[in-house]
Amino acid sequence: MLSWLSAMGHLKHKMRKSLLRFRRLLISQNRHEIYLVIAEYDAEYIDYVTNPNRDQKCESFIQMNEFGPWDISNAKDVEDIASIILAVTLQFSRGKEPHP
Repeated sequence: MLSWLSAMGHLKHKMRKSLLRFRRLLISQNRHEIYLVIAEYDAEYIDYVTNPNRDQKCESFIQMNEFGPWDISNAKDVEDIASIILAVTLQFSRGKEPHP
């Protein structure tokens, strides 16, 4: 997750230090199980991760919420996780953040 957020360094000049919260969805698989991880963070955290010359301590943290597992050998679990992924995809396509 850290390297993913570090890649956003070129966008940090566009972000104001404010109360805005950002989210990232990570879908992971461990053998036959699927997990969703939703990471929440703010612009200060991005600055902390991407700015090695930062003078001050970071008062911000990343919060990671894990959901699952869903078993891919169970048809009901596959239907459930597919519905969740579709809903999140539709929200992102409209420019909205998912609300866990």
